[in-house]
Formats: sequence, C-alpha cells, structure tokens
Amino acid sequence: MGKIIAIACHKGGVGKTTTAAALGGILAAKRRRVLLVDLDAQKNLSTTFLEEPYERTTAEAFAQRRDLPEVPVRKNLFLAPASDDLCNLDAALSGAKASLGKERILADLVADIRDRYDFIIVDSPAQLGLATANALVAADMVLIPINADAYSMGGLGQIMELVSSAKAYYNSGLDVLGVFLTRYNGRRIVDRKVRCSLAEKYGDLALRTAIRENSAIVQAPLCRMDITAYEADSNGAKDYAALCDEILTIIKKRRK
Repeated sequence: MGKIIAIACHKGGVGKTTTAAALGGILAAKRRRVLLVDLDAQKNLSTTFLEEPYERTTAEAFAQRRDLPEVPVRKNLFLAPASDDLCNLDAALSGAKASLGKERILADLVADIRDRYDFIIVDSPAQLGLATANALVAADMVLIPINADAYSMGGLGQIMELVSSAKAYYNSGLDVLGVFLTRYNGRRIVDRKVRCSLAEKYGDLALRTAIRENSAIVQAPLCRMDITAYEADSNGAKDYAALCDEILTIIKKRRK
C-alpha cells in the first residue's frame, strides 16, 4: 500500500509545489511509482508537467466524488491535475447534503488506487480550507516546507495546529514527516537563527536538509520540468536529492 504524503504550510511561496514536483521526479527515477495530486487552484504543479486543457481534474473528482485522474507524465510518474474550479471548493460543498463527509473526499478517492503506487504526494494550497483539510485527512504523513523568516514560522504554528486537529478528529494515523527550510542562504544570520530555532523547538522533526537558494529552481517550471530533470547538477537538484534520501530513511525507520 502506497504512502500518502501531504505537503502543506499556511504560507505561499515556501516551495510546496517545487517540493512535490522534485520529490515526484526523484522517486520516479528511483523506480518508485508516484502519483502527484494537485489541490491548488493556481495549478502550478499541473502546468509544471502538462499542457492545458486537461480531460479531467481534481475539482471534478471532488464534485462527483469519483475517479481521481491519473495522467501519465513519464515512466513511473503520474499526475492528477487541478483546475480553477478548486477556488470554489468550499462553497460548492457547503450545502447540507454536499457537506456530509466533505473532509474525507480525497481519502475516499485514493482508497481504491493507492495500492497501485508507492507514493501519492498531495500538493495543497496555502489557505487552510477544505482542500488542505482533505489532504491531511487522507495522508499518512505531512511534510512542511518553510522559508527562514518570521512569517513562515508563524504559518508553521498554524499548520501544526491543523495537523493536531486532523489527527484528533479525523485521522489518528497522521504523522509529521518533518519540517525543512527552503530558499536557504547560510550566509544570512536570520537563516541560521531560524534553522537553530527549528531544531530547538521541533527536535527530530526539523530535517537536516535545507534547500538552498538556486536560480535553476525558478527556471525549471518554465521549461515544464522538475528541478532534477532540468539541471541535475544544480544545488537545488542536489538538495532535493538529499531531502528525498532523508525522507526515505525516516519512513523506513518508522516502519520498524
């Protein structure tokens, strides 16, 4: 049965989509079968790999509560693309009948297909709405990227609270896989201080790997590629490879 990893943080621009794309590409290259699920109305994960229009999207799957799309990207890598209609997800599911079990829609959608994958990676929006709640209720683990600044640290506290609520009321098996820094620059004092603060406050949940600032990370989506496919020798690609190895080691240890 495949592991479901939700990537979440209550702040935009911290690298959620970049992380989903990079980990998906790396795991696929490692011969793991991966499904990326885009739950963000901005569709950045979808447009990183696929050209619009999409035959079917996650918004339609949510509305109809069936048939999560599985579009082939390349060997071992598949994508469930998003659409603009995700902007209206909370409103669409606000009626009495529609709202029943609305936090569990994604969990139900992946239940029939998770055996076909080694990993299902869910890219959630910055807003802590219904899409993010669905990601946390469906997931086995949540991975939290943040920038080295005060605003991201504040967002970290909010997503941790939401994870605790999801665990308490909907998904007792949910674990935090880890928290890690993106756009990291070790020459900046604030970056180093935030890294130390993470380690002090969260202990083993603060991952050792930090993703350094790297122009290739910004350029890769413009070429419809993840960072590792775009420039494998870049600092960004090397850091994400290290992050993937660290994550796989953690998952292996937790299985024991």
